[in-house]
Amino acid sequence: MLISRSYGSRVVPALTFVLAACGAAFAQAPAPSPTPGPSFPAGIELVTVDAVVLDKSGQPVEGLTAEDFQIEEDGRPHRIVSFEAVALPESAAAPAPSRARVSSNALAPAQQKRRTFVIVFDNVHMAPERIGIARQAVTEFVGTSLRPGDEVTLVPTSGGAWWTAEMPAGGADLAAALERLQGLRPRNTGADRISDWEALQLYLHRDPRVMSAVAKRYYEHRLILEPPGGADRASLQINPGLALIQAKSTEVYQAALSRKKATLATLERVAASLVPVKGRKSIILVSEGFVHEPQLTEFRDLLRASREANAAVYFLDGRGMTAGPVTADAEIAEFTDPRDLNTVLSEDLVEAQGADSIAIDSGGFSVRSNLGAGLRRIADESRSYYLIGYQPTRAGGDGKFRKIAVRVRRPGLEVRARRGYYPPQEGALARRDAGSLDPRVRQGLDSPFLGEGIPLRMTSHVLGSSGIGKASVLLVAEADPATFGWRREGDRFTGILESYVVVSARETGENVHREKMIELNLPPAVKQELQATGLPIVREFDLAPGVYQARLLLRDRESGRIGTVRHEFTVPPLDGLRTSTPILTDVVQPPPAGSTLPPRPLPVARRTFAAGKTLYYVFEVYGAQPGAGGAPRVSAGFEIRRGDGSLLAQQPAAPVAPGPGGELAQVFPFSLLGVTPGDYEVVLKVQDDVAGRTVEVRDPFTVS
Repeated sequence: MLISRSYGSRVVPALTFVLAACGAAFAQAPAPSPTPGPSFPAGIELVTVDAVVLDKSGQPVEGLTAEDFQIEEDGRPHRIVSFEAVALPESAAAPAPSRARVSSNALAPAQQKRRTFVIVFDNVHMAPERIGIARQAVTEFVGTSLRPGDEVTLVPTSGGAWWTAEMPAGGADLAAALERLQGLRPRNTGADRISDWEALQLYLHRDPRVMSAVAKRYYEHRLILEPPGGADRASLQINPGLALIQAKSTEVYQAALSRKKATLATLERVAASLVPVKGRKSIILVSEGFVHEPQLTEFRDLLRASREANAAVYFLDGRGMTAGPVTADAEIAEFTDPRDLNTVLSEDLVEAQGADSIAIDSGGFSVRSNLGAGLRRIADESRSYYLIGYQPTRAGGDGKFRKIAVRVRRPGLEVRARRGYYPPQEGALARRDAGSLDPRVRQGLDSPFLGEGIPLRMTSHVLGSSGIGKASVLLVAEADPATFGWRREGDRFTGILESYVVVSARETGENVHREKMIELNLPPAVKQELQATGLPIVREFDLAPGVYQARLLLRDRESGRIGTVRHEFTVPPLDGLRTSTPILTDVVQPPPAGSTLPPRPLPVARRTFAAGKTLYYVFEVYGAQPGAGGAPRVSAGFEIRRGDGSLLAQQPAAPVAPGPGGELAQVFPFSLLGVTPGDYEVVLKVQDDVAGRTVEVRDPFTVS
């Protein structure tokens, strides 16, 4: 029989019992001695290279076998010990876009070979008036060139939220996240302009030829009154006008260097995040480019990271068909001396040589004139590839670069593969600056790959208003304690977990962080109960309406295992009739001894419940219009439907009695006794009897 019961208290206070219950279980315990994180062998037992084979027309070649390949390391041939040919169809059946009610880090077999694309949108090197070209190319690429199951991450170099989405359901989210990015590179089209390349030559090399060219331009525009002198005079800087140019070049160079380091640091961080990713992975740098400075350590660090990740960097010139020197713009209306024409026309090339060099050295290529075709080529090359594994002759640990050469024995074919790798040095990943985030944690939070070391699932509950324009949001997760490295201390089990939660806003790019250490000190009975239900992890946030992506990382100190899970959710507009995200649970907090209050339901992340259990469906109503007496009149009822749509049971609509503070909270308990295992759905219907408005909420669940 179905029984409904109204609660006179808001849902939010009831949910605080989750934290209280967890706090009681996680009594303080002496922290164990520090233990290392996840262990990575110093030597590499197997090197895996993914190779794309192209015919003369540039199309991927399928159907090759291990016998068709030969592989060398540092000039020495190696026997291929593992081989896999991956050939994905050009298209696949697209599932209907939807947001999962519960997210987990359990990957289906098909997801193990999915393609991963990271689009590094270099908006610090894009002018506001040109960024639309790059936006359009990327949007078309996401909408037309990707397959269902492809995973795409959008990363701005200006900082802020990274957004990861699986195609095709996440295409709209990526487009919205892309739309908020603005070009941040100031474009000086005035007569006193000095290009980034000119600034580098003047600031670092005191190049007299460049000084003469810039001085001539300044003199012709009457920015300096003296004609430019010869090379000796320019180098001695006798002319006061040349000192003015040198000061301007210093300003331009320092600004360009700051932008360049921000882009290179972002690229290196992206490459590091892809090390644990399985399947084909590509980094697409969408940028107007930057000047090459090979002496910068950031260039070498990026190449090392990309080779460790086995990921190529592709440079997509955001200027597209309009690429050209700044002096070619009509708005400047400047006459170019025919003797300087070659220099002017080559300016756009030298201004992007840094991005070009990264693409070439990492095994990628540059795309300029036809951005759409170039992006399709990147997608096509990622559709068909070969995974080739071999055992290196030397053990790892020295950190020295090792060259790899992959060849095909058939004539007329081209192989695109990484050119080598750096074996990890002992303890290299563990080193970090004091106070900085542990590299393994940073990698886990950044990576599109969901760490499976600790099985996790997570859901979200949007509740009532928590302040001006914001709602209270609960993130509820559960972790599998069977993977924890428990310590036995007397008659109790202890452990320490590190939890990190990042919530990213799609519309604003803001990130909200929560870090917390969980100390476990449990008697055997409680530990056994957690083995069955999972360890609850609850975090509360105050968020404005919008679309969000939450990422949870959990690390067990004793075993070093890491688990990560990603979950998308929406905070709806707070005006008008709405309900909280209903809580469906079979866990309750017993009332205090002697109390007449009913047990309080506690939220859970799972949506599968055992037959015979009693479920509690909890929700609260907001935004109902007050009636004649000043109080709203709301009625609610629900149906439970089987997977085929047939009716299992129903609770007719009945008035929801306001609580002491006027809140409208309701609990519908119902029993699963005798219910056949299978898929079901709760259909909640809420009506504002004053305004005549209705809200319908559907919640799927499974009986096992």
